Amino acid sequence: MAPFWKKLNSPQSFANHDFTSNFLELALLYDVLRNAKFTTVRKRMELPHDSLCKYDSDMVSAVTQSSIFLVHSDNVMEVKVALLKELMLVSSDHGTHNSLAGSASTSANTTELDTTEVVYLDTPKLEYAQTGKEPAQIRKVNDSSSVLCSPTGGLRHFASSNLTPEELDLILNEKAAEIDFNQLDGARKLAIGWVQRKQAKPLSKVTYSRNRFSYVNDDDAASVIGVNVNNSTETNIWATMDSNIKLEKTTKTELSSAKTFPHSILEIRWKGTSKPQWLSDIEKSHLVYPMREGFSLYAYSVVSFYSDQLQSVPSWLEIIEDNVEIRKVPSVAPVRRSMNSSANLAGANRTDKSVSISTPSILLNDSNAQIHDYDSAKEQEGLSRKSSMTVVEDRENRPQMLSRVSSFYNPASRQRHKLQSQPSESKLAVRYWNEFDDPEDGEDLGVFVINDEDPSGSYQDKLFSEANIDALVRISDKFLQSIGWFTSKITGSRDGYEALREGNYRRGSSSESDPDEEDEEEDDFDEEASVGRYSPRIKPRTSSDDSDDFAYRSFGDRNNSVAAQRRNSVLTFLYSMCLSLAAFIIMTLFSVTLLQDISEISLGTYVFMISGFIFALAISMLGLSLYLLCEAPPWWQQTIVFSSFFSIVCFGVGGIAWILT
Repeated sequence: MAPFWKKLNSPQSFANHDFTSNFLELALLYDVLRNAKFTTVRKRMELPHDSLCKYDSDMVSAVTQSSIFLVHSDNVMEVKVALLKELMLVSSDHGTHNSLAGSASTSANTTELDTTEVVYLDTPKLEYAQTGKEPAQIRKVNDSSSVLCSPTGGLRHFASSNLTPEELDLILNEKAAEIDFNQLDGARKLAIGWVQRKQAKPLSKVTYSRNRFSYVNDDDAASVIGVNVNNSTETNIWATMDSNIKLEKTTKTELSSAKTFPHSILEIRWKGTSKPQWLSDIEKSHLVYPMREGFSLYAYSVVSFYSDQLQSVPSWLEIIEDNVEIRKVPSVAPVRRSMNSSANLAGANRTDKSVSISTPSILLNDSNAQIHDYDSAKEQEGLSRKSSMTVVEDRENRPQMLSRVSSFYNPASRQRHKLQSQPSESKLAVRYWNEFDDPEDGEDLGVFVINDEDPSGSYQDKLFSEANIDALVRISDKFLQSIGWFTSKITGSRDGYEALREGNYRRGSSSESDPDEEDEEEDDFDEEASVGRYSPRIKPRTSSDDSDDFAYRSFGDRNNSVAAQRRNSVLTFLYSMCLSLAAFIIMTLFSVTLLQDISEISLGTYVFMISGFIFALAISMLGLSLYLLCEAPPWWQQTIVFSSFFSIVCFGVGGIAWILT
């Protein structure tokens, strides 16, 4: 093992290479790809150090959701590359200039320049450490001015303000009360006022090197030409990668008890309730280790330096203190392997003659292929006869005939029918090969019919399907026959009853034609449908095919229009009954409300009247819902229905308000 460790720790080892310059160059390449699409609004985020500090402050002060992960040093660069696929790298202007040099020395300088310092402040009772909330903090990036972020609460959530060197010194020395509060204004008064009011004091200082990533909504940015993409209000996602983390305990101006965090920390914050899909993919990957809720650098610093003041030890502490292995084994992607052509050729030479006869052949003059092709044609002819007999036997079920014919032309239904009807044991068929064949087709029939949206299929398996409409029509017919018979019994005349039966007979005879004519039509239709059904590529067409196709489509259109009319008739009857009943209830209750003295009405009558108004409103809503299910209602019908509905709603709500007041 000694030679291995010697090679691993040598300066030329792969583990000691610095890929920062390559990482920044990759970020430039991603920016080039983005700028190719958004040349007028998307530009590289090259911000000065003050803007980087503002970026951190906006990330803290925005109302967001967050996820925190531990990243092993071996996976840091890979995680950065994964973030570049979705987010934009935010760097300082100096860092971008140095990254173009592409040398290890400049990349090291870039990392040294981008150093972030954070001083966390909390109340004497460690209120924010106990509750797990974001504490007050003073942030500084390299040589930028210090920014104080205070959790003021309310609609602002956080208040941020730049600090002068004098104010910074007073806050770090726990003398914030000496700052003249009357001379402050705006956000400075809110931020510094919170420190004075809470008597906050600095507890810990954290120093790290940070890589920043941001996502700006392309739709919002592209909508306005010349938009400033550096505006924090347009940022939807923040992501930071903190490395080389050092924690120190602050006692006024002195620093002591330095401690190094063993891993890098990836923190991603986003606006909204839905988590981005790529973030979920990162969580499931082997690159990161998700931390439990409540973990943060501030919480870890408090546990490390002020554990005696905490009520309980967090559960995530054992992951860090016990040196739990956070690296995971990457999942192995399935690899598809195929034999090369030489192996296939060798296997073919070793195959028995009996097997070679049953294998597909590409020879045009192969007698075995002709025999098997003939057998295959016989099997397909048998399937064709079987399907034709099935259609003829089912002709008595008239309401479902159209659905069966449409499923006959549906590719998915044909494939399912083929799988159900084919025998369990079938021999391989040898067929000719020509320029019209595609070896990828397999047993595909080769016929594709694209059907337009069929209104008759949109109501299947629903309340107002064609079968339910037929049942309602049959019930209404029986009801009318009963009325005619009862009328004839009373008046002694059978004219009305006979006329009613004659009308029903004519309507039934119009829907049921001669069985012989029906058989001829279906045989012609099946013969036409079977033409080209089992032909792989070519379907012969004549001049009469267009007219037949038009006749078939017009047949479907007529059936669809009849079904739609019957459905509209039933819906019209139902919503008319609902709206009429609601209007009658509203008028009755409203009349009682106007004519009766409200003070003399008992409590039970109160409840009954309010329930009646609510019931009327409910059935009016039901009637409107039924009306909206109708297809293409005329304008006068729309006017009547909506006027009735709004009148019922107005009078119903008015009646309830009258009773309650």
